[in-house]
Amino acid sequence: MSWCTRSDVEDVFGVNNVAKWAKLEDTDTAAMVTARIARGIAVATDHAQNVLRNGPYLIADLTAAMPAILTDAVAKLTGVWLYENRGIEDFDPESGRAVHKLVWHQRTASRVLRAIKFGTVTLAVTIQGETIPVIHSFED
Repeated sequence: MSWCTRSDVEDVFGVNNVAKWAKLEDTDTAAMVTARIARGIAVATDHAQNVLRNGPYLIADLTAAMPAILTDAVAKLTGVWLYENRGIEDFDPESGRAVHKLVWHQRTASRVLRAIKFGTVTLAVTIQGETIPVIHSFED
């Protein structure tokens, strides 16, 4: 299972942008675009899980209790993955380094994940009336 949905990614970046970024070739079908978005979500979810692994939270399968801050971070990483895989054509005029307009989203998501892992941001999830610290995952 994934930590966000296509609609979560579209809420951040817009339906048209997500579809455009997921379509690599003019001949790509709607099914290919859908599959590519699903792959981006899977890659972003795996990345988030790897960042959070060995952090202060129990990793458990708690889909219904997914914290919105985590869903948002994974949606942002998914959009960046889709955008970057089309090829980066933007650059920083001062440094000459390849950068793009979604770098802010990538950095924000990465900061949120690190803050969760290192305890700067505390997640509280209510399960059966009890509030416990949990990060959703599918390892258990």
